[in-house]
Amino acid sequence: MKPSLASRSRPVLLGAALLVAATCAARAETVLRIAMTLADIPVTTSQPNQGAEGWRFIGATLYDGFINWDLTSPDKSSGLVPGLATSWESDPADRRRWTFKLRQGVKFHDGTPWNADAAVWNLVKLTDTKAPQYDAAQVAQTFGRMNSVESFRKIDDFTFELTTKAPDALVPYYFARVFFASPTQWEKVGRSWAEFAKAPAPIR
Repeated sequence: MKPSLASRSRPVLLGAALLVAATCAARAETVLRIAMTLADIPVTTSQPNQGAEGWRFIGATLYDGFINWDLTSPDKSSGLVPGLATSWESDPADRRRWTFKLRQGVKFHDGTPWNADAAVWNLVKLTDTKAPQYDAAQVAQTFGRMNSVESFRKIDDFTFELTTKAPDALVPYYFARVFFASPTQWEKVGRSWAEFAKAPAPIR
């Protein structure tokens, strides 16, 4: 009994498949393509839109908060770790008051130093509708976290104080999802968030 055409063609097809695989291996792809459930590319003015996917795609990869999520383990729940703040604590005498010790020696990619002045400038842009740097788009992304804030102020160059409207133990979690933009870059592009988005300056 002669072998069928299908059975005789299997070695040829297998050989072709191996050749294609070998060719692909020899010519390594240099472009990383990511498929995500996004309607558009997230904005890059420090606070991405497009929901949790935007936060994962642009936020957590380009920016830091006062506090970051520990994303180093694939098999255990993430906790909080120091980010742009090295430590944080609430005042035992007034649990509404939080003090953040800011990380020293950190700069935005445009060379602007990260310090308490940059922190204040960024939170003003989320809370003061009359401030020149007020960013309504970022406010929309952070309102659920920032609406508990009553006031904030610089204590010294690397100490920042924040007061909430009521005692709130979730403050560290809120500030793991609030990101910061360079005041210098915003001035450089003409005080325009639309222009800023074309050439952002994340923190390094």
